[in-house]
Amino acid sequence: MKKKKTLLVYIGGLLALGIIGLFIADQTIHRTVTGLGNREIFTDVQEFLKTPDLVSVIKAKATGRSENVVYHSTGGYADGYTLSEIEVLEVLENPGQVELPDRLMIREPTYEYKSWVTLGTTRITNDTYTPLVKDAEYILFLGWHPRHQSYGIYSSDQGKVNIDGKDTMESKGRVTGDYLDTLHRSIKSAYLN
Repeated sequence: MKKKKTLLVYIGGLLALGIIGLFIADQTIHRTVTGLGNREIFTDVQEFLKTPDLVSVIKAKATGRSENVVYHSTGGYADGYTLSEIEVLEVLENPGQVELPDRLMIREPTYEYKSWVTLGTTRITNDTYTPLVKDAEYILFLGWHPRHQSYGIYSSDQGKVNIDGKDTMESKGRVTGDYLDTLHRSIKSAYLN
């Protein structure tokens, strides 16, 4: 009887350790899945500005306040975006003739998704887009999203350019001379000189 009780205590302990381990893994595992966006590729700011859906080009600062929005689209698959607050520092171009407030919630093409099938959190993002970083300054190309009734970063990673070096993830892994590097250099040259 004593052996049986000891065995049950060991099994119970191992089970408890296993559950604790799964809980810790679920809280610490983070992965990123990148989807390829269906979009036009730009290499020059002047060609980017000719886009008919472009509403405004602004210099902005990320406040760090954001909300992850996840919903299920047709077919039951998760879809989403992040609503992030920015402080508008300067309007650089205004082809849409819109009046923007000093602070604004914009739609970012990325979101975090928690699946009950896999451990941890998965960040879904378009192309090489990375989320805005608190207190970092950017040049942002904004479009209007009628479905979500919000402004959003136009053309994913092409429409977000860090200008103060605080967003180290934006340039990580970028190849000098690729289309995105060429476009971002063109944008900085046009608006920062």
